[in-house]
Amino acid sequence: MIEPLSFVPVQTLPFVVWEAMWRHYAGPNAAAGNAVDPSATFARLANPEINLHGIAARADQAVGFAHFYYHASTWSAAENCCLQDLYVAPSARGQKIGRALVEAVATEAKNRGCSVLHWRTRESNASAHALYSQFAERTEFLSYRLAL
Repeated sequence: MIEPLSFVPVQTLPFVVWEAMWRHYAGPNAAAGNAVDPSATFARLANPEINLHGIAARADQAVGFAHFYYHASTWSAAENCCLQDLYVAPSARGQKIGRALVEAVATEAKNRGCSVLHWRTRESNASAHALYSQFAERTEFLSYRLAL
């Protein structure tokens, strides 16, 4: 892993640094007609009144981020945490930064009293599956979406 690696709130990064990573992460989806402008997303991440949070991994520069939110559950008295986005810069991949980011979010969720951290990934993302299978349980659930 890149040393020393630290974790900071996403909103402490300069917007242009986060935006470059976000655009690379979002790829063609960033240009979709209903995509939120990156400056609006960054503003939401920085607004303490909005339940959207971000952690950035930094070495000598920002090398990745994780975005997450908390929500109630019908299956637990405690809140759950959903990891919505996970990104590691191509130059930093293969150095356990993705796992470190997931673990940083898990720590935040535990400290808040959450009972579960959950996320989803593309079925075609074999490298993500290989990583997640090392430390998390793959569920039997499929994801569906109804655009509104």
